[in-house]
Amino acid sequence: MAGGFQIDPVFNSVSTVSREGLGGLHGDGSALKSGDFLRLAQPMETSTLWQLDEHLRPTDSGNSATLRVILGYQHAAYDNLQKQRFFTSEYRVTKNCDRMGYRLEGAAITGAITGILSEGICQGAIQIPADGQPIILLSDRQTIGGYPKLGSVLSLDLDRLAQLGPGGKVRFEPISIEQAHNLLLLAEYRFQSLTLTRI
Repeated sequence: MAGGFQIDPVFNSVSTVSREGLGGLHGDGSALKSGDFLRLAQPMETSTLWQLDEHLRPTDSGNSATLRVILGYQHAAYDNLQKQRFFTSEYRVTKNCDRMGYRLEGAAITGAITGILSEGICQGAIQIPADGQPIILLSDRQTIGGYPKLGSVLSLDLDRLAQLGPGGKVRFEPISIEQAHNLLLLAEYRFQSLTLTRI
């Protein structure tokens, strides 16, 4: 929304972090409830409205997604059978999904290790805890963790994942680091080349 919403900022943001009790419409981190109203702040002055050409607009692919994965630091702890199981199985998004991470349910993956010394975690990291059910970490993830990581979801696919609700279906597709770099460069080129239409 142009100009944003009339909400008191916390740490210069009007986002809501329910887990920490920060921000939001009521200032206590609570989620929106039936009957709440979001009031617009003063809109930005603009004399021209623009829209993205229809053929460039994202399409809704329903409550499922195929996520491209780059193998990570601990992938060698998982033999080829476990990797094949991971990449050929369908997983379901559980009710434990939020901006911190998405817990999935499906074919359990077992490896030679169940824990590691804590290390930095990137956005999109796929952790495999002791129960073998993958966890994909998102924007509000912790900074370090000790679960082994099979790999990481390509950043271009994370928005699609975050739009899935509980019960959503997820499949994985392996790609190389070189393919990931090419896809990111191509996406940047396309973004820079976008054409907008005046309305």
